[in-house]
Amino acid sequence: LKNAWLVPASFTLAEVENQLLLHWLLNEASTTDVRYRLARVLLEPSVRRRFAAIVIDTPPRMSIGTVNALIASHHFIVPSTLDALGAR
Repeated sequence: LKNAWLVPASFTLAEVENQLLLHWLLNEASTTDVRYRLARVLLEPSVRRRFAAIVIDTPPRMSIGTVNALIASHHFIVPSTLDALGAR
């Protein structure tokens, strides 16, 4: 895609994510809520002018990255498996 920008995640991201969460939980004096960091960045005027749409793929668990993505999102898609258990 001509105007696409892909930022892949890795296991390093999971490590940093865990460190940020622990630091936030143990540091009561912190004014920065790690759950809103991504939203703050994506709502910057410079980011909003540069991108028409941003797609965020998250792991299938409620990690701090997933929470950040849900808070920053206007819309979301939850894929599921079409089987007897998924239909209930």
